Amino acid sequence: MKWWGAIRTRQIVRLLQFKDVMVIEDGYTEESLKTDLEIRKPKISFNDILYIESKEKVWGSVLFLDIIEDGKEKKIQFSVVQDWVKYPISAPTKFLKVDWSRLVKYIKDKQIVTK
Repeated sequence: MKWWGAIRTRQIVRLLQFKDVMVIEDGYTEESLKTDLEIRKPKISFNDILYIESKEKVWGSVLFLDIIEDGKEKKIQFSVVQDWVKYPISAPTKFLKVDWSRLVKYIKDKQIVTK
């Protein structure tokens, strides 16, 4: 097992138990996130997010975003994948039902202008 295997397993177990995607992992706090965002400027700022919402599907939870990227509006979706099949093509086989609500609130609270 690679060194990140234990971390990945711990994250999956924690998501299965608590469902919340906003967890402090191994001492990584909101201050750590702020520092990382200052060092490496993200391509998309909080204010580039025009719309954010989470929805529950039969197969898992989905985070929907409408963003501005390079001056164009773009729709993207995120889900947490628990398992993948690698043959014949790489594809997710199992998605997790997670709670995106704290992440959605965090992003909305950090926005200066919202749609």
